[in-house]
Amino acid sequence: MPEGRVDAIQASFIHTELPRRSSITCGDADFTRLLHCADYSYRGNFIGFPSDCPQREKNGWTGDACLACETGLYNYHAIAPYREFLETLCDAQRPSGQVPVIVPTGGWGYNNRLGPAWDMGCSKSPTAWHCTAATPPASRISSGQ
Repeated sequence: MPEGRVDAIQASFIHTELPRRSSITCGDADFTRLLHCADYSYRGNFIGFPSDCPQREKNGWTGDACLACETGLYNYHAIAPYREFLETLCDAQRPSGQVPVIVPTGGWGYNNRLGPAWDMGCSKSPTAWHCTAATPPASRISSGQ
């Protein structure tokens, strides 16, 4: 069997194009590089909605979205996509008040017992929005409508 040969490899960095709001650098090149890598990680985890990692299933885990929300809102004009993510979470909320641990969901993620780290997508994200003077659909969150 003949051996194959690779002449070139091309990779693309795919992410939602969010307008930059701010950035930070410092005199320490290593720390600045760390900040750059963190920024790439954030952007690589945002393709239409905040997700958990770019190399696996690309689910919108609510806990991961919540943890990254303040970073995203500090660095990018990302209120609209986070509002859409929260609206999707509200739409997925069951009449009992139960929310899934991922959104969008095809019905999966409601009974995983992952606990507050993922359920906080309903309560923590609006706090981050409040810090940026955005108004979340709080009435839908509390009523489950």
